[in-house]
Formats: sequence, structure tokens, C-alpha cells
Amino acid sequence: MMELKKPRKIILVSCTLVAVICCIVVLWGNSLKEGASPNDLSQGKSILTWEAVKALVNGELTYQELYDTYYYKNIGLGFYIISFPIEDTEPYSLTVWFASDMNEHPMAVRLKSENDDITVDLNEENLVQMMRLK
Repeated sequence: MMELKKPRKIILVSCTLVAVICCIVVLWGNSLKEGASPNDLSQGKSILTWEAVKALVNGELTYQELYDTYYYKNIGLGFYIISFPIEDTEPYSLTVWFASDMNEHPMAVRLKSENDDITVDLNEENLVQMMRLK
């Protein structure tokens, strides 16, 4: 009977530890996702414009200029994922995925519409279609 009590204690302690770690991860993840609101321009940067998105597609704006000029919030865990809300169209955003560093070329760049539940790769054709929806 004593042999069964030790494994039970170990299992109970392990389950409790896993539950505490899961709660911490969930709370930490939610705090990262909330971030600052677009109205809180604490970065001193302006909201991304559709003209800037067009310039990015046409190669007239670099990613570094994009990060240096426009407001964004960090929404990622694991990978580095940032989101740029797009001017006066709250459900629209530009999301950029990086493997490790913002100085590298992004892994993916996508336009997103929350209301229409659409996410598309950033290119000229998709930009035109997304702008028709707004």
C-alpha cells in the first residue's frame, strides 16, 4: 500500500506544477496580445496608411522604413509577429512574421480583415481586392 502512495504524490505534484505553468503561459500570452491600442501611439509613430501599403508592394518603401515610421504591436509568441493597424479601417491590418530578427527579410507578410475573416499574402492583386472590400 505504501508503494502506491509515493507515485500518487508524484503525480499530484506534477499535475499541479503543469497547471501552474500553463496558467502562467496563458496569462503571459494574453498580455502580449493585448499590447497597446492603436490610439496609444506611445511609439510616436503614425498609423499605417493604404498609400504606404501600396508603396511597400511597389518596392518604394523598405521594411525597415515601415518599422521606423509606422505604429505596430507585437502579437507573436515563438516567432516574432507584428501587426500594423491600417488607418481608419480598424478591422484591417498588415501582419509581418519573422523567424528571429526584424532586420531580416520577413517570412510572410499578409493583409488581414477581421470583419470578413480574410487573410491574404501581400501582393498587388490581393491589395486591390482588399481595398475594394473596405
